[in-house]
Amino acid sequence: NVCGEVYKVDEQMLASLDILEDHPSFYQRDIEHVRLMNSTEEENIFKCWIYFLNKFKPEMLSLPHHKNYSSTGDHGLQYLERYQRNSCYDFKQEVHL
Repeated sequence: NVCGEVYKVDEQMLASLDILEDHPSFYQRDIEHVRLMNSTEEENIFKCWIYFLNKFKPEMLSLPHHKNYSSTGDHGLQYLERYQRNSCYDFKQEVHL
């Protein structure tokens, strides 16, 4: 089971999300069947686009996981807009194989 949110988006928004998730060079977007929480009925199963990080370093699995992310959480991992980030830092090298 995965915690997440489901949104209905149009093609323009999906294209914007692809840019945000750097699809297809970082995350891969695939369609999966999703059943909404607390639901067992067939009509509550939807086809949804989901972004997956398929090529990651195995040591990432031993890092702390966050059930829900909040930019102001006690983990100290505040979200920064792209323009606020260090342009020399390449996060992909820390994550990708």
